[in-house]
Amino acid sequence: NGALCAGLHILSKYEAAKVGITWITIDVPVDNSSFAAVLGIMVLEIVLWTLAGWYFDRVMPKEFGIRLPPYFPCMPSYWRGTSAGESDDEDSIHMWAEEPPAQCTGRSA
Repeated sequence: NGALCAGLHILSKYEAAKVGITWITIDVPVDNSSFAAVLGIMVLEIVLWTLAGWYFDRVMPKEFGIRLPPYFPCMPSYWRGTSAGESDDEDSIHMWAEEPPAQCTGRSA
């Protein structure tokens, strides 16, 4: 919110001066900040809020999902998908094999 307000303030100053923001003026400071710095802060905020949403979605799921411990990003099993002692065996692979297609039994002409 603060970066958006600062960006709009800088944009209004450039438009009032009838200069506009271009690639040449994007880094020129206006009231101690430039439009490029504001855009950089917005990108940083997007990354930080996305990471926070991902984390809290895992730690405090709403209706569906498995609640993970708060330290789950430090667990190797989260990143590998299995624990260190687990391995895929033949039965679990064949369990997901496709069934043969259904056959129609109609009258022959």
